[in-house]
Amino acid sequence: MQEKLKNIKRVKIKKSNFLFGDRNHKNLDLNSNNSKKKNKIHRRFIPKLKCTIPRGIAAKLVARTSRHNWHYNYDLINLRRKLGMRIHARSELCQALTVLSSVLIIYCNYNLYSDYLFEVSVPFEVIASSMNMLHVYENGRKSYDPPLHALRILEKLKYLIILRDRDPDTGHCKPLRIWLTKRFFESRGIKVKDLRIYLSSLEKWVIRKNLTSTLIKNKNKHLTKMRIIGIDLLKFPSLRNLLLKIKKNILGIKLIEKVNNNIRLSNCNPDFLRFIKNRKSNSKRSNNIFKIKKFINGFSKSNENKEIKSSKFWYCKFINWSITKMPYQIFLLEKSLRIEKPELMNNDPEKYYKTLMKRGENLNIKF
Repeated sequence: MQEKLKNIKRVKIKKSNFLFGDRNHKNLDLNSNNSKKKNKIHRRFIPKLKCTIPRGIAAKLVARTSRHNWHYNYDLINLRRKLGMRIHARSELCQALTVLSSVLIIYCNYNLYSDYLFEVSVPFEVIASSMNMLHVYENGRKSYDPPLHALRILEKLKYLIILRDRDPDTGHCKPLRIWLTKRFFESRGIKVKDLRIYLSSLEKWVIRKNLTSTLIKNKNKHLTKMRIIGIDLLKFPSLRNLLLKIKKNILGIKLIEKVNNNIRLSNCNPDFLRFIKNRKSNSKRSNNIFKIKKFINGFSKSNENKEIKSSKFWYCKFINWSITKMPYQIFLLEKSLRIEKPELMNNDPEKYYKTLMKRGENLNIKF
């Protein structure tokens, strides 16, 4: 009891000294709490883009996602209701979510020849630094809690698929591989049709520039790197199937078949590729021939006057015959006739085509 009384007396003395203006009142515990409150930092960094936006698909998608208003996002509202929080999120969180989504789009891999689409090909520290939210302490320790919190929210909304593992340096579970889902784009108003249009245009550009082999090499390098680190998806068959399903839903059957054909062609010999190119050019020529035949048949079946039909008789017959022959033979025939009779084509075109047909008979070219 006596010890308790002594403690009470001491406290009274401290208060009295503080009230009566003791010179050492700054060292007291009561005033030290107020000093800590004054020095407390609310937010170190404001989220903003610190990386350049590349041209192409990334620029189009960033332009559409940067205008998204998170206060009207139904997925976020439903999630906050389930957690028992207020409906509207803070402006700080909304800013972090917008900047994070745009950074993920910038560093996303749009390689159609890779096994899994929309993989973020950069560690999370780089993402935090490009968001302007990476804090480095004096001892060298790095912290990026707000971006991690925003990433967890996007994962809960099912906008991302994250593969986590223990970091050997810190011992914490960190996001090592990130993929964007179909829902990530649909929540921002980007439809699957739009994504297909963007990716098909990219595939055409790759074929035009002959970059299929380089993209396949990059894909193989990435897979070997993941195996060496120990982050490959051989241990996760369900995750693999889910990512393949996302790719099939976004690309569609036609685009996947095109990509697979390009992969097969890249493994072929160059002589075989030349043969296929020649074959394609011949097929285009045959399509043009089919169109001309269709035009001629339509012209003959039309309900025009008999005079017009008779005036175009030799012309139509000549075109039907020229379709079945090689173009260089017809070119030589026309050249020889124009040298001999240059005014015949303008004066009497029907006679011109009739003479061409007769010369074709003499050269044993059947019509």
